[in-house]
Amino acid sequence: MTQRDSPQMQTWVFAGVVHPERAKVEILRTETSGSDRSGSLRVNTAFAVSCGLVAGQIDLSSGDRYVARMLAQQAVQRRVDILGFIEAAGYEVEIHTVVPTSDAASHSALGFLADALAGEDDRKRRVELVTSLPTSAFLGAKGVTLQAALADIRMAIRDIDYMGFFAYRAIEAIRQHFVSAGGQRRADSWDALHAALGTTRAELGELENIAIAVRHGESLDIQPAVATRLLRLAFRSVEQFMAHLTQPPVEEK
Repeated sequence: MTQRDSPQMQTWVFAGVVHPERAKVEILRTETSGSDRSGSLRVNTAFAVSCGLVAGQIDLSSGDRYVARMLAQQAVQRRVDILGFIEAAGYEVEIHTVVPTSDAASHSALGFLADALAGEDDRKRRVELVTSLPTSAFLGAKGVTLQAALADIRMAIRDIDYMGFFAYRAIEAIRQHFVSAGGQRRADSWDALHAALGTTRAELGELENIAIAVRHGESLDIQPAVATRLLRLAFRSVEQFMAHLTQPPVEEK
């Protein structure tokens, strides 16, 4: 019995794009078999890229939609990186849909984090936050801080391998908002951030350690449950920062 025929293997169908969107990336059907970085999962992938559109399937010995998306993206990105090196082009793969073939009708095609981070209550809360932001939140130094944080959140969602780096950088961008014009100590700006957002140094510590490790080139095997929890922390920090921006400024005595 082959790995693909094994009853323990679950098959997921995935789709995505190669950015920039006008890139005419072509990769003939490619199949790979092996295991994930930790060696704990058996993985088979088969995919093709036509005019920058990705389509394929992945078989896993266990795992959920997050794991399927993470490993599918890694498999495709590695091949695309080879082509990008040849063409001197910074192609980037985004897998936006992962659906189990066994029960496709009951699953959303919103993306791999839809169940964990984009539920109805989550979206409703974020819409209320965004629509309540004052115009000043998008202008000047405040605007740079908020846009930088949102850009890093986007990269944390799209780039599995560097998720921790970008998620923590989003929070670091927010910290800049709490740096006084007088050049206060770095620790003071963190204290001000925690006071405003309700975060603690302890809960950000794990994310900081991952970001430092990635920044220094370490190869980490972050478990899906941990990655989702840390992304939720980054999302919550940005949401709390938006809520902070809706408050009237405190006059200095």
